[in-house]
Amino acid sequence: MNSFLDLRLIPFSCRGSYLAVSQGPDSPGGIPEMRLRTVSRLAMTDLVCRFCLLSDGKPCPFSVEVDPFELRLVSESGTLGICFGDAETLLFHSDSSRLGLRLDFSAAEKFPPYGFNFPFGGRNLWMENGYRNHCKLLLDVRSGTRTGTTILDFRPGRDGLFLSLRQVLTEWDRILPDWDFAAARVHCRKAFGSFLDRLPPAPPDLQASREFAAYILWSCCVRPAGFLRTETMLMSKAWMTKVWSWDHCFNAIALAGSHPDMAWEQFIGIFGHQDASGVLPDCISDGDVLYSFCKPPIHGWALSRMMRRMRLSTEQMETAYGTLSRWTDWWLHFRDRDGNGLCEYDHGNDSGWDNASPFAFPPPVELPDLQAFLVLQMETLADLATRLGRESEAANWTARGKSLLERMCRLCFDADGRPLARKAFTGETASPDSLILRLPVLLGKRLPDPIRRTLLRDLKGDLFLTPWGYATESPRSPRYVPDGYWLGPIWAPPTLLLMDGLRACGEEALARDVGKRFLRLFAKGGSSENYDALTGEGLRDHAYTWSAAVFLTILADD
Repeated sequence: MNSFLDLRLIPFSCRGSYLAVSQGPDSPGGIPEMRLRTVSRLAMTDLVCRFCLLSDGKPCPFSVEVDPFELRLVSESGTLGICFGDAETLLFHSDSSRLGLRLDFSAAEKFPPYGFNFPFGGRNLWMENGYRNHCKLLLDVRSGTRTGTTILDFRPGRDGLFLSLRQVLTEWDRILPDWDFAAARVHCRKAFGSFLDRLPPAPPDLQASREFAAYILWSCCVRPAGFLRTETMLMSKAWMTKVWSWDHCFNAIALAGSHPDMAWEQFIGIFGHQDASGVLPDCISDGDVLYSFCKPPIHGWALSRMMRRMRLSTEQMETAYGTLSRWTDWWLHFRDRDGNGLCEYDHGNDSGWDNASPFAFPPPVELPDLQAFLVLQMETLADLATRLGRESEAANWTARGKSLLERMCRLCFDADGRPLARKAFTGETASPDSLILRLPVLLGKRLPDPIRRTLLRDLKGDLFLTPWGYATESPRSPRYVPDGYWLGPIWAPPTLLLMDGLRACGEEALARDVGKRFLRLFAKGGSSENYDALTGEGLRDHAYTWSAAVFLTILADD
């Protein structure tokens, strides 16, 4: 476990918290730079403060040890433990009479914070107003002393050092809990353990990876605040500190069998910001809701997959039916500008495959994956309508889905069944070696034989399949780039989508083989945003939830 929790890549946090601890580069003296950050998007900067250990009042070298419930800074003068008392509060504790702590709030000279002392309940508290971080910090020294203003030095007392740091978003409630560090650590361990224990089991060689995947999902949750109206799993607390409106589907799928209430919250939360037109936002956070782009309509497929492992109440089905209907109608009404019955992407970002090779076409572009997602979404709507006793509406969705399927097969594939990227209005086509064009395999045996055979031929050979999984651009392609985002690396979402497609075509053995490759990839490259298709190296954001979610989903499917 410790080998995965490298704070240079994976933040230390806990479920519900907007606070996270990361590690920067070492200083010239070999002293690690520890960073307390906020993942709130209301902040002007995510850096709250830097901190280091003090030995006899001076900065000293230390090593870093971390597990899901405690961070330890180990020096020759002793060890300082750090854990969460609750989602708003970090506790710092050491029994050493020589070991102190420095919190440096001076990072941004343009927006300097300010602080002040005030007595309360027999204690001398310090309030640091980090307004550039959208929070105030209440510091309470239980054992030891404090000096300084912007740079705060905490020296141990006879019993060592113990202080609490509480994030205050609005106003302090004038409550000072009587924290016990050992009890807080045990509570955090139990909270994580309770989340972990309900997740699907793993074989012995993947136990550490399972625990790591669980930590990524658990620690990336934040409590309701701002535009986030329920507990929300961010995509990461490292870099991608938002929720994009297709990423959340994979997290919901992973939790459906073990934490169904949580899964539903992750699925439906984004729909709380559905526009009156029916479109979903590109992404949301506590601080913003953006509609500049959208994301692909995989939500019907995702909900259908979730329903294999969890039971929806009538109220949940009604909610899902209404929101998915509006989302589907938005695509059919607003994104078929040339009126040929095919929906269009205005930009690669709308597909989730931002820079994939089909988007070398000037937009708008008609791709078969979009039509396939909508066909599946209409099938899910027909299923929901049937369950809700709306037979005529179910028949309507079924008919519309079949009509779109026919147009997709006629216009988005050539005579040999090869998938095409199609420029709207002109009808100009191309067939680049991009994996996105093979996603219609999700439709399985609904596809005509020539199309299904051609897609399976591309997926069975080495056009895309590497020892680690499916490259998003064929390594043979002149457009292939090892760290090219959607121009080569392996991503978790297409892996799961294609596994479902292979199974829908009766290719169970290949689907299981691809799943095993991804399990090995995750064990090697961690919970990265994407992976080098040839080496398995993790790329970009290394604490990304959807990779952990797909890992756990594959375990559950096995």
